[in-house]
Amino acid sequence: MFLDIAHLDLDAHLPVMCNIGETALFRAGLSQRDAFAVHAHLHPVSPLTAAHFRNWLELWVSTTDDLFAGQRAEPAKVQAGRIAWAVSRRLLGGPTAGCPPSAPGVRAHE
Repeated sequence: MFLDIAHLDLDAHLPVMCNIGETALFRAGLSQRDAFAVHAHLHPVSPLTAAHFRNWLELWVSTTDDLFAGQRAEPAKVQAGRIAWAVSRRLLGGPTAGCPPSAPGVRAHE
């Protein structure tokens, strides 16, 4: 998707994605970009599915578990679950679209 649909230069765009992630997860203030707008723009061209969001979240959680521990690791996973849930809900609709209710940061009644 990054290369075929969005036509990104990953070497140039990877720092942008990292800044967005750090800003969203750690309130680092590194990015003022609207990450949702990019996904909303690409969604009609190449629809994102619940499986995409589950996969992203699984990769995030496993990478966090592999590389980090401590007081920031668990909140980062919880916040990633909230991000996946919120973006998938806005794009796909439904109360838990994109993430199982057991995903980190997603309460079953949402």
